Amino acid sequence: MNGRRRAGQDTPATGGRRYAFGPDIHIGECRQPAESCTAFEISLESKSLIRHWWQLGVRNWHVKRVRTLGALLAIALGVGAVVWVTCCYESVRETVMGWASGYVGRSHINIESPFGKFSQFAQRRVAEVADLPEVKSVTPLLVERLRGKAVRRADFVEGTKYDPWSSPEIDFTGIDLDSEPLVRDHPIVAGRGLTAADHYAVVLEASYAREEGVGPGDYLIIWNESGDTHQKLEIVGLTERRRIARFQPPLALLRLPVLQQIDNKYGFITSLDVVLHDGGRTALAQATAKIRRITLANNAGAHVRSAEARLKQVELAQQQQEVVLALLSCVAMLTALFIILSTLSMGMLERISQLGLLRCVGVTASQLAGLVYLEVLPLGLLGIALGIPLGLGLTGLTVKAVPEYVGRFAISWDGIGLAAIAGFATTLIAATLPAMAAISVSPLEASRPRARRPRRAPLIAATLLGVGLLVAQVAIMAFKIGRNFEFVRWSAASVVLLYCVYALAAPLMVWLLGSPAVLLIARLVGVRARLLQDQVGHAVWRSAGIVCGLMVGLSLIVALVVLNRSFRAGWQFPKQFPEAYIWSYEQFGLTPEEAARRIEQFAGVKNFALANALNMAVEERQMQGPRAQIFHSATWFLGCDPDTFLDMVKFEFIEGDEETARELLRQGGHVLVSIDFARSRHKGLVPDEARGISNTVRVWFSDLGARTFKIAGV
Repeated sequence: MNGRRRAGQDTPATGGRRYAFGPDIHIGECRQPAESCTAFEISLESKSLIRHWWQLGVRNWHVKRVRTLGALLAIALGVGAVVWVTCCYESVRETVMGWASGYVGRSHINIESPFGKFSQFAQRRVAEVADLPEVKSVTPLLVERLRGKAVRRADFVEGTKYDPWSSPEIDFTGIDLDSEPLVRDHPIVAGRGLTAADHYAVVLEASYAREEGVGPGDYLIIWNESGDTHQKLEIVGLTERRRIARFQPPLALLRLPVLQQIDNKYGFITSLDVVLHDGGRTALAQATAKIRRITLANNAGAHVRSAEARLKQVELAQQQQEVVLALLSCVAMLTALFIILSTLSMGMLERISQLGLLRCVGVTASQLAGLVYLEVLPLGLLGIALGIPLGLGLTGLTVKAVPEYVGRFAISWDGIGLAAIAGFATTLIAATLPAMAAISVSPLEASRPRARRPRRAPLIAATLLGVGLLVAQVAIMAFKIGRNFEFVRWSAASVVLLYCVYALAAPLMVWLLGSPAVLLIARLVGVRARLLQDQVGHAVWRSAGIVCGLMVGLSLIVALVVLNRSFRAGWQFPKQFPEAYIWSYEQFGLTPEEAARRIEQFAGVKNFALANALNMAVEERQMQGPRAQIFHSATWFLGCDPDTFLDMVKFEFIEGDEETARELLRQGGHVLVSIDFARSRHKGLVPDEARGISNTVRVWFSDLGARTFKIAGV
């Protein structure tokens, strides 16, 4: 019988015989006498709801409401999870970059003394740099680490002598009121900011003010470097500052000329921030080189560097966080994929008889596939629409719950776009596989509604494809994943490939293990093995989808637990770092035996290590003649006993290993260098002339001159 369908139209009455298949599907009347009826027109219409053939797709929303809700929640939660993690990452990134900008500033070029806040250079460099046509503005800064004591106004008595050496150190910062806002922000949380009319006035860090119980209207006593003279400063305001480390001294802001007068540093500054008209990469490099030549020609004794390099270091430090969030996003979307796929597969298999009946009455294979897409795609779009505000809501809750970690609320538009695209792609993939299965449904399925036995060829083909993906995943792990800027991309690809390998191998594993498992489970639960075999052993692809959904969901939970414990295990004190430091600018003059006798007086001390830290020039080019003692920068050179020190501080060796490094350090003439030092100065454990890498380091000692050490490890 040849059927021709005309969807959405009623067949006019012709006096022929009327056909009906099922309660909801009616066949139009035959246009010829019943004896010779070979063709008829089909009109799919429900007695109450269905008036067009495509309504069979959306009808399943009403029939299987729980399943429909599950698919909708799966895509909404998947999209929401991606939006959540990407927005949280964006919030953290903006917060960290804001902290970095508080120290680096918005300047393009920074000129500072070689020894940081412990030395200065002439303020006349400001005019020399400001006259350059490339320069938009210059901002001088003087930082002096001096003793200071906060005193309440009610407790202050004029003429009282306070002890400077029992008072804490404070980073007093002299700023230029006109140009400072161009490069740094100092948000005022109480009182007011500094004005040109202020003289002995100060804006104090709010956290330190809370510790000391002072506020606007109280006083801050400041001593000069020698501690023989002091000056009373009135606190006019409090500013909020994020500290990178707890041991950082508090911040106090003064007008630049006032701090120069108090500490007798007339005409000297610590650093100079330069803002250019053109902040592009080429213009920045040219301006940096030009300012460096001017500084060297004038014997300024200052170090010129671009702020772009420091911000790149901050961005590099965020990559670990980005990796974790990217991997969790992939796992979240894969979880949604398998849940939707399993849901649709179960729904399609339950409607095998219905699909076969539709084929009997003339519905084509492409129309059956269209029914599946009509059922799924609206759910996917609705899930995306619900998932985006859900993710934003979770981000807002996270910011309120842990503001000290996440910082401020930020929206990642790239993350929202990624979530929408990934959500739609997930829905499309999850609908395509059942649609392909629907195409293969034959009209005979109407009389044979049991699950079809799987064919071996697709199972073997899927397994072989999984083996190929496994080879690709191993190759990525071996050759592509490294300490570079492509780490995130290749790591995410590796995780997705690994999940695909498991998903492709699951059907064959279910087919091989399904029959014996069915016999065992049937005996345990007391059901007929044939009935259970029809639901599990024969429905291999559906069972594999359920297995993969459970696999991805459990892997997400395990990943969160493992990552959390890994981060905590990596920073357990005092397993990898000492619990306390005893630091002095003067030499202790103690032998290890004498130090041990003194430390024995304190209960609870497990072990200790003596070290001598010197701030000196390490592998630096002199700025002028061979006898000059001025270099581009200074490095902390730490002398220590290799055994006791390496027992307390655990390093990750990028080049070399700890055992060999210990032996070389015992011999003398060797040093350990950090990875940043090795990269910036082209150093390594193994010399490579072709790449310009050396394994020696020169260290300048004030009395002994330069000495050369070999690298024992990086």
